[in-house]
Amino acid sequence: MNDNGVIRDGININFRDADTSIHVGGNAFFVHDGYYIFGGQSWGFNTKMQNQTGGTARENPVYSSYVFKYEYDNDFNDHCFYQAKLSKREITDEKIYREFNEDDVMNKTLNRDLFRSMPRQFIGYESRYSGSFDLQDTFKTHPRMCAKATVNLTEGINYFRGKNPVIYDVSATDTQGGINVINQMDDEMDWIFQNGTSVARFGNYTRIGGKFYMSTDNEDDVGKHRTILRGCDRYNKLVEAYLYIQVYNNKYPDFGGSEELNTTFLIPNFELTEYVLPPIVDPELGELFYSGTPVIYVENSTEPNVESPVGRFMTFDNITKVISFRPSSKWYAGNTYKFRLVLQESDGPGVTFSYPMEVQIEGTKYEFYKEENFTDYTFEMGALDRWGNTSITWSNPINYPFLRDNWDAMFDVYIKNVTIREHNQTMPLLSWDHTGVSDDNKTMYFKARFHDPYMLGLLTKKSDRLYIHLKYDLMDFEGHF
Repeated sequence: MNDNGVIRDGININFRDADTSIHVGGNAFFVHDGYYIFGGQSWGFNTKMQNQTGGTARENPVYSSYVFKYEYDNDFNDHCFYQAKLSKREITDEKIYREFNEDDVMNKTLNRDLFRSMPRQFIGYESRYSGSFDLQDTFKTHPRMCAKATVNLTEGINYFRGKNPVIYDVSATDTQGGINVINQMDDEMDWIFQNGTSVARFGNYTRIGGKFYMSTDNEDDVGKHRTILRGCDRYNKLVEAYLYIQVYNNKYPDFGGSEELNTTFLIPNFELTEYVLPPIVDPELGELFYSGTPVIYVENSTEPNVESPVGRFMTFDNITKVISFRPSSKWYAGNTYKFRLVLQESDGPGVTFSYPMEVQIEGTKYEFYKEENFTDYTFEMGALDRWGNTSITWSNPINYPFLRDNWDAMFDVYIKNVTIREHNQTMPLLSWDHTGVSDDNKTMYFKARFHDPYMLGLLTKKSDRLYIHLKYDLMDFEGHF
């Protein structure tokens, strides 16, 4: 239609000889961005690509809602639709063409009686309700009119939120020949929701093996999702596969029964204390498509600067669900330890809950510096001879096997040469070998080896130095080791 209201051209789109029909809804036709868009109900369609009939046609039709978007000047239309140009006589036929005066339409936004006086006039308008709700039941098995091949993967994916990724094997699961349709697509296929957005947050489809991988732990994803695997064949023809994804809500396992979980303990020292956990309940256990069993375990507390009893005096039996405390040291008395009790599903790490637990040992905290006796030790290093032999002499007898076996964990040995200010880096030794101990267990003997032979000469003749000292992180603020 031109700007003066005269119809310029027309197209007749029909379903040829198929026993189907469509109805265009009132006020459901408009033009937007060059597309003619209209909607209504139909009981099927017939194109050069697809043929779909709803019910038994006219005798018992099964209606579906549709939205039709048509680009008038697109040459592709002739490849898909049964259509023909309308003649001038057909365009001006009174069954198609009807004149309205300007007064009939100029106040359409103000006159509430407008649609009563013009029941056959289609007016497209913006609604504040558009797009605010999900059309839950519009994902039909109908193929797209202009798709070369389509398939409805009827089994679909059923998934409980937070579970391990589920795999939908098209070849093994689908009985509609879905893998044959999908294999027609090129490698640039897209997996999208019905509204056109990507399904990437759920997973992906891999051509190798023909499998969909899907997972999510987001509560907002709970519900039914209609997805389309869309691509083109090598002749640039549209190919689609339709797949439902049903995401069920999934709560973490928790303790049930009449007994509440005890999260704080005050236990005696040098005695065994056992605590049996209450029964564990999984809300979804036994539901269709659900798998997995509740799992419970203990882990260290996430709080800063706290000590954990795990691995010290506490054990947990995951079969009997018994926590055992066996403190047996004066060091534990009066101290508080923390850990976490974690519940999750065996195949659902995304649905987890943890309880903070606290255990306090009875008694008075052990005052280490007041009650222990200390022995002061000093040591000196002997001269380094031309063969790399040297010694360390202690002020008191030592436990030589202990020092020998734990030397690397207790001491640092390195060289500082006269150029230390230039490179600010110490030099390691090639080896530091234990060669024995004196009869009074005070003097330890060593042999030093160096990466460069001249280092021995520098250490014996020049101002380079060989350092031996206790590791700093093994001494406290009182100087105790």
